[in-house]
Amino acid sequence: MDKPTPRISGHQWIAVALLLGLGTCLGCGSGSQDSDDKGSGDKGAATEAFGQGTQHTEKGDFKAAIASFDDAINLYVGEGEAKKTDQTLLKYRCALADAYHKNSDLEKAHAAYTEAFPHSAEAYLGRAMVWWDMDKAARLKCDFDAEHDIGVVVMSLEEEHPAANYYYGVALEEKEKFEEAAPYFAKAEELGFQPEDSDPHARVPRPDETP
Repeated sequence: MDKPTPRISGHQWIAVALLLGLGTCLGCGSGSQDSDDKGSGDKGAATEAFGQGTQHTEKGDFKAAIASFDDAINLYVGEGEAKKTDQTLLKYRCALADAYHKNSDLEKAHAAYTEAFPHSAEAYLGRAMVWWDMDKAARLKCDFDAEHDIGVVVMSLEEEHPAANYYYGVALEEKEKFEEAAPYFAKAEELGFQPEDSDPHARVPRPDETP
């Protein structure tokens, strides 16, 4: 499978996420959780470590960000085991995965996003971005692709997700499923999503389309 033109870069996904108000560093999901969903560790120290990771990310120091986000996860969970639906833990895992992606460690980014399955729309979107950034040989080793992962979001987790609808359309068009893609582009527009002008991975109109 050749590398698609409208490839999504992990380096730009954070900007998309912030534009959509999805939360700091790909904050995963929304809503409150019962107290028994929470990890048993030091929440204050975990919050501080997460804040440090966010600062490192903003400064472009992704190695330091990885260390801080990893600390945040370990501090949050402590000796216990937080539930997979714990929104704070999902946010921390997505932030760690995003930092790995920005540091060009696609294998670890893929693994970190997978840790947040199956309850996080942002994790599926993030792993799709990682797949798009893989070379052909690495993609052939995967048991998923961008169409699959983003499809999980729009079909099951968050049908009204603006960016997911747009990029699902991109994934479908890559496979020349143009008629199937059209409703998702329309839905993304209806939900107010437009890629930035500077986004090199935005949909490229087909030659037979009139501007």
